[in-house]
Amino acid sequence: MLIYTNTAPRKDNKESREKNEGEKLVFALLTNGVKIVGVNAGFCFSFVKPQIKTIVTVTVANKGSQFRSRDFYPEAVIGIAGGEQNFLGAKLSKDLIPDIPTRRIAWIDGYGNIKTTLRRSQINYASGQTLLITLNGMKRTAFYTNGTFSVREGELAFAPGSSGGSDPFMEIFLRGLSAHKEFGKPKVEEEFSVEIA
Repeated sequence: MLIYTNTAPRKDNKESREKNEGEKLVFALLTNGVKIVGVNAGFCFSFVKPQIKTIVTVTVANKGSQFRSRDFYPEAVIGIAGGEQNFLGAKLSKDLIPDIPTRRIAWIDGYGNIKTTLRRSQINYASGQTLLITLNGMKRTAFYTNGTFSVREGELAFAPGSSGGSDPFMEIFLRGLSAHKEFGKPKVEEEFSVEIA
């Protein structure tokens, strides 16, 4: 299996960029044999960092087009998928990849559920416990539950979500409504806090 991802916000340097230069394309081999070719931007590789066996640069142009994924990357991605070694460059240290930040918004799904970077193992609340969530300058009462649907419609839950395997990531869920709208539409990567009410 090979995963190709191309998220390139050009946030590695906030100054003006020559010829649309941006974060570099890298190749990672995971301990389970899965290969990833992707732009090393922000937290793109953070969620698989512990499983990375090897990570190297991909020898391809990273400037010269606004659409590097269209103009430069396909040949390299196809070559790597086919086992060609000439696209693999210098070895990188995993230390260059940031760790997953805690207490941040990771993603907002189509229902307005807020997926976070906080794992279940990082909290210690009792089922049904009343909590206070602060996000985007707003405070809301929520209930800690072991399942997102363990609250009545219209109630806010803080519960283990559907991603993260045996140690799931926590989710802010407003049953029947949008937690994202309830908190004033916060952005991905925004910090939040949870405390006992």
